Amino acid sequence: MRFFGISLILATLLSAWAKQARLEIPVLHLFDWFDRPFRNEGWNLGLGDIFRLISLFLGVWAVRHGPIRWNPLTLRKWQRFKSIRRGYVAALTLGALVVLSCLDGLLVGKQALVVSYGGKLCFPFVQAPHRKSDFGQSGAGEPDYRDLKKIFEREDKGDWVILPFIPYGSKLDAPIRRETVEVRPDGKAYSVGADRPFTGNAYLPYQNSTETRRFDFKYIQGLREGPAQGYDKEGNVIERLTFEKGHEKERKVLAEVDFKALDAAAATTLTRNVYPPNSPSWTDSHYLGTDSGGNDVLALLFGGFQLLVFASAFYLVVTFAIGITLGCLLGFLGGAFDMVVQRLTEIWISLPFLYVVIFLRGSFEPRITIIISLLALFGWMQATIYMRASTYKEKARDYVAAGRVLGASSPRIIFVHIVPNVISTLVTLVPFKIAGVIASLSALDYLGFGLPPGEPSLGALLKDGSENMSYPWIIMAATVAMVALLVLVTFVGEAVREAFDPKKHTTYS
Repeated sequence: MRFFGISLILATLLSAWAKQARLEIPVLHLFDWFDRPFRNEGWNLGLGDIFRLISLFLGVWAVRHGPIRWNPLTLRKWQRFKSIRRGYVAALTLGALVVLSCLDGLLVGKQALVVSYGGKLCFPFVQAPHRKSDFGQSGAGEPDYRDLKKIFEREDKGDWVILPFIPYGSKLDAPIRRETVEVRPDGKAYSVGADRPFTGNAYLPYQNSTETRRFDFKYIQGLREGPAQGYDKEGNVIERLTFEKGHEKERKVLAEVDFKALDAAAATTLTRNVYPPNSPSWTDSHYLGTDSGGNDVLALLFGGFQLLVFASAFYLVVTFAIGITLGCLLGFLGGAFDMVVQRLTEIWISLPFLYVVIFLRGSFEPRITIIISLLALFGWMQATIYMRASTYKEKARDYVAAGRVLGASSPRIIFVHIVPNVISTLVTLVPFKIAGVIASLSALDYLGFGLPPGEPSLGALLKDGSENMSYPWIIMAATVAMVALLVLVTFVGEAVREAFDPKKHTTYS
């Protein structure tokens, strides 16, 4: 308990420091997921700051009131859980995945980890955004570090770039994949490694650039065919050409420029764009391929898992806060209050969950916090019922009567004495609650009523795969990830339920 409190305090202080110092480490901006954008000007109080204060308060409370030693019964339950190997290994696996998700941009991201340019080091991963001019590039905006690495390797001046293992962002980062087209001794053009002559569109870029084009050509069976266009370095059309079976038939000049200088500045090899979905490729670091939008599948899975971790934590806090508070009040107070709330709860349970969430989802901005709050509206009833039954039993105990005699108030008796004795009944619900929110959020995303476009989601990836069955790597990755995650959570849930079974730790006389 105290270790949890210290961890919570450290996480909160690091998050506040990262916001004040304007560091770009995404995982330290977890609380700022409640705000848009992540960084507010100055220290204007937002929802993220409010949650920081709540987290700091909970951490201090856990340090002050947490037990120094574990209860012997708790230790027996832990040993029982470890003896169930399937659940214990699943718990370790999930824990390792959560730790990896916290590494964030160190593993997945389009920001470079380290850039060495002109003998100086910079760290775009943690520093404020850099400009293209900082690395000798023309144009405005932030540099594409993947292209920058290729430029440095081609120039061979001693500059270098270190990228994450997966150098693609999990949100709206769909770079165009390019391949080289070579002209072989037979006079025909071929894609590198291909046996058949190339058919399609290719372009001749300028040197040191993969985007600025000198010529656009159309190839049929390896030979230039049909209309072509020539461009200057600013992208303006300066000439139009026509080819027939590889031979130039017509040329029309549209501007008076130095064509010899432009031709000398052009590259010697052709390039073609490969449009998504792209199959898995180690060369391009697309280890599981791309989806129909060109986004890296493995980066989407990583970002989707991060969202599910955040969603599960937020969902558990909200549902258990409501369930514990309301359930204890129902069990402790009883009477007309218990009767009325129980009837209202039964009515609420009878409502069709998915239809109501879809209806309410259309009335609000599609943000992760809003969607999880809507799911939490239907997730608190089970915890409430459990806590109500346990509180009814506990309030008849002698320690409750002793507290009343000593003058303890009802809130103190409920939250200081009763809750610690009945909270263990909810531990068995945690894994199954997590599995439920994962399935529900993925189902909403699959139906198009979940997160907005551009957000990484297993449900959206599953839908994309089902609509593009001719590209099997998409649906295979989404299905395997979803099944594996739910199986791991279910194994942990079964082991926790078995370890906390009261029959295993009770002696009857």
